[in-house]
Amino acid sequence: MSKKPEIKSSKASGPQAESYVYDFLYHDARRVASFLAQLGPYGQLTSLEHSRSTADSSTSTSKVTAQGGVPMVAAASGELNDAATTGVGEGLKPVYDPLWLNALDLYERLDASGLLQRDPTKAGMGQFVVVTGVLSVVDMALLKQMLESPLLRTSLIAQGTKGSGKNNAAQATAMKTGLELIRVMPHLIQARLTANGVVYWGSIAKDGLTTDTADLYLKHGLRISGSWTLMGILDALPDPPMDELQQRVSALTDAVELGAYAQGLGLMTPFVRPLLGRPEEAYGVTPLLIFREVSGR
Repeated sequence: MSKKPEIKSSKASGPQAESYVYDFLYHDARRVASFLAQLGPYGQLTSLEHSRSTADSSTSTSKVTAQGGVPMVAAASGELNDAATTGVGEGLKPVYDPLWLNALDLYERLDASGLLQRDPTKAGMGQFVVVTGVLSVVDMALLKQMLESPLLRTSLIAQGTKGSGKNNAAQATAMKTGLELIRVMPHLIQARLTANGVVYWGSIAKDGLTTDTADLYLKHGLRISGSWTLMGILDALPDPPMDELQQRVSALTDAVELGAYAQGLGLMTPFVRPLLGRPEEAYGVTPLLIFREVSGR
């Protein structure tokens, strides 16, 4: 069973509201906006304006000073400051970007409505889920660039077949096939989160990341340090146990139903997906948010 993530409300007040912030690694802004548009009465929030006005007024004053002189004949000198009272308005209208507010707002709305399942292993297909665990990010495009080097390819094959004994030739062939597949297949960015021994796999869009994948790789390697929370949509369950022959037959059957042009793709599915895509034992998710809590303690 997945551990319940300790996600605090962004609407907290008092000292607690200032004791932490959220560090977002990924935010699918378009999907988040599409859900918020359905949950709110006015659609998606696109901007926030805060206005403040001040009024200043001036006063009229006069001063008269009597001077000595002939009795009954007054002499005076004076000064007059006379100005009509004028109201002056000054408006301040800061405009705020609600992008990250939308992210937390969606979480709170889903949680308050009972639409958010905290244990994905008990969720149904298409349900919103949230889980906290260890995160890995793999950019297949970055891997493809690395494999353009013949020297690196040779080294990888040698490392992959090391200690395989009699199966060395077969293992080398498999490695070469896998490397060729990496070169021609779509180069997605994959996110893999493990919580209590359960694996959740999904692909993420590059424009939703708040940092470059090369920076993540050079700083952390494949596993990102810290504890991360993923909120998304459950859209695939672990595969039932099948041997290799059953997998091939099943993939070919699907391909035949889709048409002759899909047969080649169907034949490759049993090899491609476990190698480059969701592992058979993993749950499939469509990530909406990936973040961690940052506090002063």
